[in-house]
Amino acid sequence: PSQGKSRLDRLLNCAIFIREGDKIKKAIFISLALFIAYCFRAYANHYDAAGEKYSFDNVSGWFVYWNLDAGLESLANNPDIFGQINPFYYALSRDGRIIEVLPSFRENARFASIIKKGGMKIIPTIVNDRISADGKAKRLKDADIIHNILITGAKRKKHIKNILSLIESYGYDGIDIDYENLYFKDRELFTDFIQELSAALHLKGKILTVTVGQKREESAKDGPSAIDWAAIAQFADSIKIMCYNFSSPLSGPGPIAPPAWVEDIVVFSKKYIPAQKLTIAIALHGFDWSEQKSRSISFDTAKETALIYKSDIAWDEASSTPHFSYFENGKRHEVWFEDKRSVSDKLNILKKHGIRNLAFWRLGGEDKDIYELLE
Repeated sequence: PSQGKSRLDRLLNCAIFIREGDKIKKAIFISLALFIAYCFRAYANHYDAAGEKYSFDNVSGWFVYWNLDAGLESLANNPDIFGQINPFYYALSRDGRIIEVLPSFRENARFASIIKKGGMKIIPTIVNDRISADGKAKRLKDADIIHNILITGAKRKKHIKNILSLIESYGYDGIDIDYENLYFKDRELFTDFIQELSAALHLKGKILTVTVGQKREESAKDGPSAIDWAAIAQFADSIKIMCYNFSSPLSGPGPIAPPAWVEDIVVFSKKYIPAQKLTIAIALHGFDWSEQKSRSISFDTAKETALIYKSDIAWDEASSTPHFSYFENGKRHEVWFEDKRSVSDKLNILKKHGIRNLAFWRLGGEDKDIYELLE
């Protein structure tokens, strides 16, 4: 772009200082030069925005049990980017026991090597997915399990004891609580739990992060409003807001996280969460929708699919998102996903509002060029 600007300046100078020729030709030449200049400079400005680097106080990322090798590959290639990682590996049984979902990341020799090299803090996530005895998820984001854990002080104390035991057994630096789809009736009980858990963790020098669903207003409904951001922010070290799934398997095809929507969430969150504790989580994946089912899809898989089916990838200007469609066995699929350009547009929003902490869901198969945006 800088070379392009230089050439355009010479072109404009030629146009402006033409001394010979009739006035009509001169006017046409100057108009054409100005139009070309506008196009090149618009491109240069976009290039600069997409290529601009961002500095955050802390960058964290989740990697998941169903894509372990790819997640570790992302960590290995970017050891200096992440200050904290969140292995997404712990869920709950029907009676509230903490269960590690296999395969275990702890037994992976490469994981230990990467962590030692990067010096990252290990803060695994516990999610309220109900896991059966055979290790399979039976119900995602089970509010009943959390209700039963929160209902009495004795039960909360038992759950906290189990969390502390988990942390101490494996030398983790803390825990990330990702309890979603909660009942609004449990709002105050959840705050009590976070206060009690925070006190217990801080006594041992451990970190507490809480991952929450996005919201742009308060209500008395189950779900994101069941967590009082302002209240838990008094006790947790970090609140991570999941700014993605604007479109999901439940909603039908569409963008994962339009920048305008992300900005609404950021503006709302700043009213309740102190800047130093606010973390905005950005997605790196996408979804493939069809009549039969919808599935999460990585950037790498999206690009490969478009290549296999010879589909042109389009850019949706309104939502700053790449997308395409294809037919398989006569059935239409529609894919929307995240890439460097779409993530850059969201990072612009975070920079605009002074957000200093960033999280990525999820590592593995993402656009590798995204990391060029970070320093």
